[in-house]
Amino acid sequence: MSFDSLGIRIHIMNYEKGNLAGISVFYHRNGKERRRAEYIQMTPGNDQMVGISSSLNQFIFNTNSKIIYDADSTGYVNISDGNGHLKETTKSGDDELFEEGDYVNGFKHGVWSGKYAKRVDAFLEKFENGKLISGETIRDGVNYPYTATMEAPQFPGGQSAWNKYLGSATRYPADAQKSGVRGAVMLSFVVDKTGDLVEIKIDKSVYPSIDEEARRVLRSAPRWKPAKQRGVPVRVKYNQRINFNF
Repeated sequence: MSFDSLGIRIHIMNYEKGNLAGISVFYHRNGKERRRAEYIQMTPGNDQMVGISSSLNQFIFNTNSKIIYDADSTGYVNISDGNGHLKETTKSGDDELFEEGDYVNGFKHGVWSGKYAKRVDAFLEKFENGKLISGETIRDGVNYPYTATMEAPQFPGGQSAWNKYLGSATRYPADAQKSGVRGAVMLSFVVDKTGDLVEIKIDKSVYPSIDEEARRVLRSAPRWKPAKQRGVPVRVKYNQRINFNF
């Protein structure tokens, strides 16, 4: 059982062997029940995996669950026995996300619509039993189709190709080698909306010439495939370790 600083009950959650299991109940500040969710033990091959594309499940810690009951603070019921229509507002960074659609047997199903409070973006998504089938964001008259809510940035060829690039592009500075300096430089950088690496910073320094070589390697890197949020390119920050050893 969890309570806020004023002693108001927030939720009751059940665990089995350290993992959420069974029924959990969430409450409004006035004490009325807000939501009842059932946490599901997933097995290989189970297609009803939800969470990544569901703001409701983000609210309950991005775990695999089905919504059994949902009601507003006045007691108006949106979902009963896993079925109903829901208008949901959730935090999205410093913005708010509005979504609307149907639940069938505890999962998002059919066409859902959504928009952000501070952006011009609007989107439509199609679900089957909680699984995102397809989506499309409309921004400034341009359509951005997608099949995943969030796509991470990627170097051409994937992680193994990125590791190979770092290994082949890095040169040991002669003065550092002569002085017997070795170590690992910790850097951070941003993959921008075009896939370029920008805002390259040294977070843990080793030696001036080694630090500068690490910066050069990142500045010279080929363009990445940018990250996408609901089909729209977005900026993502990365951390990188580059080892300098004999």
